[in-house]
Amino acid sequence: MNFTAQLSISEYPPYAETYLKHLKSDDILFALQERLEFCKQFYSQISEEKANFSYAPDKWTIKEVLLHIVDSERVLSYRAMAFARGELQALPGFDQDAYVRNSQAQKRSLQSILEEFEAVRKSTISLFAHLPSETLAIVGNANNFPVSVRALAAMIAGHEIHHTHQIQTKYL
Repeated sequence: MNFTAQLSISEYPPYAETYLKHLKSDDILFALQERLEFCKQFYSQISEEKANFSYAPDKWTIKEVLLHIVDSERVLSYRAMAFARGELQALPGFDQDAYVRNSQAQKRSLQSILEEFEAVRKSTISLFAHLPSETLAIVGNANNFPVSVRALAAMIAGHEIHHTHQIQTKYL
């Protein structure tokens, strides 16, 4: 799925630029798979004690960040699937802070969250690997912004890279 070079700014919300700038490859499926392997190795080396660390008051812990990545990937994948299947209704946004507050990430092991990340990422890869190529350019409305199916795939990949980079630079 080589398509990020084809993305037009009319296909994604302005905030997505924060994530899209992290992509080094136009092959999003490869990037999703490569980052799955990277994340499994990277996060499995973080101690449980460190996983409960937040670098500042009112900032998420490493566990909360990883679970936020999982939740966001689910939401963005759902949007892509819905638009690819012909959904015409606008889809709502989501309150990421409320999701994190209610995630109970601190009651879970980092390993269990990493296993959930792996399952969700494999599902995401499967979804995008099997979408007909003609559906990639479909644009729907999510969170009051137009967004294409292919932009959602790129946003998923870039979102994880963005947050993992934050962990590498601010938490460790």
